Amino acid sequence: MKFKRDNYLWVLSLMAAGLLSGFLGQSIFIPTESTNASSDTGNLAVSAKVAETISLSTEGADEHGNLIIDAASGANLSTGDITVKVSTNDPEGYALYITTDKADTTLSQDGITEKIQALEGETAEADFPVNHWGYAIDGSSTYYPVQPNTENPAEYPDVLSTATPAKTHTGISTNDPTSVTIGAKVSGDFPSGEYGNTVVFTAIPNAQIH
Repeated sequence: MKFKRDNYLWVLSLMAAGLLSGFLGQSIFIPTESTNASSDTGNLAVSAKVAETISLSTEGADEHGNLIIDAASGANLSTGDITVKVSTNDPEGYALYITTDKADTTLSQDGITEKIQALEGETAEADFPVNHWGYAIDGSSTYYPVQPNTENPAEYPDVLSTATPAKTHTGISTNDPTSVTIGAKVSGDFPSGEYGNTVVFTAIPNAQIH
């Protein structure tokens, strides 16, 4: 009996082992035999846009923001200087515009009929007309008229592509300086007093102009 019992237990052990083996076998092969999955991929374009930035500062005006030119009467051109510094991260650079803050480009004085007129166009210093004013860039002897505010792209974006800049600069810049000379010449009989206007400096990234 003991032999048979041991034999019986041994048979059961084999059956149990066989069942377990069969179960494990099925567990191993079922995923590959029954899976019918497919794969797919999708692409996502990722970009980081860095906006153009620009800043402008001026040096040379007095504590009130005024540039005083002692325009002595006579044949000599009287001048005053101011430095405009521009910083931009635009690889294409920037354009600098010089305009007045109004349509009137004359230097005038309240109650006085006479006015100092803006130059009519590009003018050599030697040919600078009496009773006129204008600006030159970076020590040049060529002067230009300050444009009316209707030519200011910051105020009138529709003229952005057609307005004439006073200076263009290529590349990223940090405090890129521009020396602006304001010149005026008046006749000996011109009424005394202070004649003024407001000049606006505007810097625009070149990427926004194209």
